[in-house]
Amino acid sequence: MSKKILRVDYNHDISIIGISSASRDYRLCWFINNHLPVKFIRIDDLLIYSDFGEESYHSCYKYSHENTENELYFLSNKSGNSYLVPEMKESDYFILSTESLLSEDQKELIQMLNKIDVVQTAYPIDPYSLKSKENLFFF
Repeated sequence: MSKKILRVDYNHDISIIGISSASRDYRLCWFINNHLPVKFIRIDDLLIYSDFGEESYHSCYKYSHENTENELYFLSNKSGNSYLVPEMKESDYFILSTESLLSEDQKELIQMLNKIDVVQTAYPIDPYSLKSKENLFFF
């Protein structure tokens, strides 16, 4: 009997920034909203099913830019004992842009995030190098 394998190619132009911080999600969002020209608003948690059928809920915040179709999402990586992106356990949070950011814009955003006291570090992540990138394509 022959096997059929379904391969999905994700061709979304997105940008991801990883953030390490010991702060809770709502507190870090408050700092980001006060230091950057964004206003993240809490939306429904992101529900992820693991390979073992377990559910995990990850806090999710959204900011829609007025003049463009670009949306930014602030996501928690850890929920209980599970991770949204298990291969990035050092990232506590992600900022995901639904459109690819220009290199200069991404660097500027990372610099502004790194100036926030409760942020230990912020850094760019290549979304196509992630094994569990399908967890990030929810929009």
